Amino acid sequence: MEHGDTRRLRRAFDSAALACRKLREDQDEDRARLAQPMTIWASGYLEASCRQIVVRYAERRSAPGVVRLVNRQMQRFTNPKMDRILGLVRSFEREKADALEAFAGGEITESVNSIVGIRNDLAHGRRASVSVSQIVRHFERARRMTARPDKLLA
Repeated sequence: MEHGDTRRLRRAFDSAALACRKLREDQDEDRARLAQPMTIWASGYLEASCRQIVVRYAERRSAPGVVRLVNRQMQRFTNPKMDRILGLVRSFEREKADALEAFAGGEITESVNSIVGIRNDLAHGRRASVSVSQIVRHFERARRMTARPDKLLA
């Protein structure tokens, strides 16, 4: 399912996570520095995944002009917190949004919102405390949702 941006962002994230595992115990400061771009890549991955899933949904169900419109509108889709994702899915199919909300409730929702919240803090120059283990855990949970496009739109 991963193509283009999603593949590139996941690979960057995975490479940084691997580099962190190879750091010595006394290199905590280096780990902390890597957690920040990892958060940005995780957020970008969520945005790109949502875009990809929605455009593919439109391609399967709509005329070419509608697909172009959806593609253009999805370029503006940012800050994919769960309420925004649910609103997006709800604009296509209410039942799918309800199913997604049930599927993502708890851990997945918390992780998606944490990734985007920390990214926003970093982007706006605010202090953001995130460890590599935290962002890896959040990313793994969030990917459970994007790895199941049937839970978003199918």
